[in-house]
Amino acid sequence: MTGCVSPHTPQGVCGGHIEGNAPGAVNTPEEMLRTAENIRDIRGGSILQLPVGFTAEAEALGAQAVQGAGCVYTAYSCGSLNQLRNLPRLETQEPVARVIDCIRMAAGHVMLAVQSPYSVLAAVTEPPLLLRWLIAEPFEVKSALERITEGLGEYIKAAVASGADIVSLADPYALPEVLGNARYMEFVAAYMTRLLRMLVNSLERGVVHICPRSSLVLERLGCLVSRKAVCPPGRYEDQLLRLSRDNSVWFVGHRCIHLETSAYIDLLEVL
Repeated sequence: MTGCVSPHTPQGVCGGHIEGNAPGAVNTPEEMLRTAENIRDIRGGSILQLPVGFTAEAEALGAQAVQGAGCVYTAYSCGSLNQLRNLPRLETQEPVARVIDCIRMAAGHVMLAVQSPYSVLAAVTEPPLLLRWLIAEPFEVKSALERITEGLGEYIKAAVASGADIVSLADPYALPEVLGNARYMEFVAAYMTRLLRMLVNSLERGVVHICPRSSLVLERLGCLVSRKAVCPPGRYEDQLLRLSRDNSVWFVGHRCIHLETSAYIDLLEVL
């Protein structure tokens, strides 16, 4: 089965999360680290973004991805209810372990780019089939989302413990204009907020930056509240790194993680 960027995905979404920009294969932590360092040097800045591309979670659940091509898949791994019921725990799989090993090897500041529960499921399931399951098999979908949420929580916890300073959390396949507000709340917001609550309880420190395409919707739907915190003018990534040095867990959003400069950041609280 041939796959590509899902029709769930809006046009113009952040290239760092969807299109990817990692040339060549990254089959080992060493290769991933070299590629990520090259990308950082070309882009500028001080943060190493891992993994290269944006497919580790989907590959951990069995999807086959085009190396170096971001969210482009040559095969979906979830094509039946039996496969949906038996999705593996992603935090135990080799693609995720490879990212954790790479974080441990990295010198300097690291940002983990990760997808939220709904988008991970959408990445391994053909879009028409997933939309059909949302209507006909909601219990099965929720059970799968619960397992994915728990796996993501363990993955992020291991990444931060291994040295990641910032977690960049995005939900590129979840669009309220496609799903409708009711299904968005039921299948997207419920598991995103559950993941955030898990991180509050499991992380000792760190910054979790939520893509504005998600955080603004979540606030509009009453799942989050935000407040602005004034910062010394400078690079946005430096402001996030400064925040990460505090021994607390911070949720930040409403602004693109790749923003050049800003005089403030938007702090988020889960309701």
